[in-house]
Amino acid sequence: MTTVTHVEPAKVSKSHLVPVAMIDMSVPEFSEACGITFRHEKDDLDEYFALYLDISGTPAALKRYNGEPPKGITIYLESTLAEKAADRIIGKILKHYNLTKDRISWRESLPVTVGDSSSA
Repeated sequence: MTTVTHVEPAKVSKSHLVPVAMIDMSVPEFSEACGITFRHEKDDLDEYFALYLDISGTPAALKRYNGEPPKGITIYLESTLAEKAADRIIGKILKHYNLTKDRISWRESLPVTVGDSSSA
């Protein structure tokens, strides 16, 4: 059985999370529909709202930076996940929050390759 647990940022801070999909909802809309409160935080880029998750042992985050469109919450997953695993986790997030697949407004492919030296 899949468990989706809200966790503290320290639980996911050592993971290399990358943006993989966007939920077409604003933070207030998501919070009201799902009965949750996002954390308000700040990093070197900007201020943002975040929710940190553990999905059956896989770290994830939902974030919306202030400079991004108001209607869009980005799903962050580990960069090393296989495409099928990422699809399953996104599906689990949607199911947990009673959202349909049509709420995903864009999707990035995984795994992400950083620093590919073959193109030099």
